[in-house]
Amino acid sequence: MAPSNVAPVITALPPAKPERVIEAYDDRLNPEAGDYAVTLRYRTTQPFGNIVQKGQGGAKGGYFKIENPAGILTCVFRGVDDSGNFLRKEVNSGTPLNDGQWHTARCERTTGQLTLTVDGSLVATSNGRTGAISNPRPISIAGKVNCDQVTITCDYFTGDIDYIRIEGAELVPPPPPPTEVVFKDHFNSGTLANWTTVSDLTIDPSDGGRKAPSARASTMNAAAWAVRDLGASYEAVCVRFSLHVTAASGSVDLLRLRTAAGSAVARIVRSGTGSLQIRSDASGAIRDTGSTLRDGWNKIRVCGAVGPGGTWDLSLNGERIVDAWRANTGSVPVGRVQIGSSSPETLTINYDDVVVFG
Repeated sequence: MAPSNVAPVITALPPAKPERVIEAYDDRLNPEAGDYAVTLRYRTTQPFGNIVQKGQGGAKGGYFKIENPAGILTCVFRGVDDSGNFLRKEVNSGTPLNDGQWHTARCERTTGQLTLTVDGSLVATSNGRTGAISNPRPISIAGKVNCDQVTITCDYFTGDIDYIRIEGAELVPPPPPPTEVVFKDHFNSGTLANWTTVSDLTIDPSDGGRKAPSARASTMNAAAWAVRDLGASYEAVCVRFSLHVTAASGSVDLLRLRTAAGSAVARIVRSGTGSLQIRSDASGAIRDTGSTLRDGWNKIRVCGAVGPGGTWDLSLNGERIVDAWRANTGSVPVGRVQIGSSSPETLTINYDDVVVFG
């Protein structure tokens, strides 16, 4: 059953009827040059129409839009660089989504990347800058504002839109990283006794981050993981750890943050293409870093604050690769840390020097 707040959007025929388009005016809706994300939930059976946009082709100051050509969800950001040149990037779902089913999509623009997530899965990434976007046009939903259906089509959308959420550059900075060590394990004891629950992890006496031993997950289509209950819950948390990925098939969870009751909050993932990702389990948002692990041991550090507008940082080998990523990670603080994957995977990964700050 459709949510009660769903409003149908009806295609208008010529002449243009701008009253059918929902408009929103606020300078804060301009993406400018900062991080910007648009999340929407919609359904349609039609192969056409603009769902949401600010500005349009030919307008000064650039524009962004999410549209539905041939049923393929497409997100475009076209901004202006310091020299006045236009910079354009596009991502799309790759396959039609006009199947009459509800879909949740998120298009996120950062300084050097445009990504599209559909129903919790990252489907497209385009690397490169898109410049600054700032224009006096309103946000328009379900079609264009400046159109006449003769020389400029209005591109009206037909379907249902449940919600559209826009997150801009006015981010609350992440809190100072916590400095109190609430858990650490360098596996020097040669056991996994410091972990609350362990499944198929072993101790590798021959390999380690700074020195051997380390914890090892080596599986063939099986799960291998360890969970540590932190004994308290933390709204802000940092986790630092080292790992050595010898083999991994497909997308693999490297680290998960959970509530004290075990519910998922966020995770660090090595994607099927080898790039590191940070994901929110509460909202399904994904930030693909484009950075890959080097051969041998790597050091990873993730810090953030739980909440609907929480922000997160991610560092790889001392270099920050995600800076103040904003994502809804729910409202329940972190109470457990998990290394390894609780889903069946084929992999060989060693972990060492796990430190949790809260």
